Amino acid sequence: MVTLDSSHEFEIRVRFAETDVYGLVHHSNFFIWFEMGRIEFLREIGLTLKDFEAEGFYLPIRDASCRTHHPIRNDDLLVIKTKLIEITPVRIVFDYEICAKDTKKIAVTGNTTNAFVDSSGNLKRLQSSIFERIEKAIGDRD
Repeated sequence: MVTLDSSHEFEIRVRFAETDVYGLVHHSNFFIWFEMGRIEFLREIGLTLKDFEAEGFYLPIRDASCRTHHPIRNDDLLVIKTKLIEITPVRIVFDYEICAKDTKKIAVTGNTTNAFVDSSGNLKRLQSSIFERIEKAIGDRD
């Protein structure tokens, strides 16, 4: 098991279609934004989901949670921070923080655990080559 502390940030502006009848962002969007954060985090360190798939790995969500702290509304500019917390041969764990860019208030926090599985959905131990690429990329960022 490797515990890491590396993060990636990106901005997103809330679109009207992401809000509900009350004018607030619907909570289902948080998980979409978390996924965007995971994908962009991996891309920043030189990996894509296609790289995992080429090696016979898939990364389904095993566990996901989020907590809303402050409301988010249409046209708000947000900063989505994704932090890689842990990676083991069978899972990868990320934490997320969604903040309003102007006030810096934390609006949403959450985390996800992705399992490494094969095409049949069975746990598959991450090959050392991918594991080492992640570890090296994170080390190079420090």
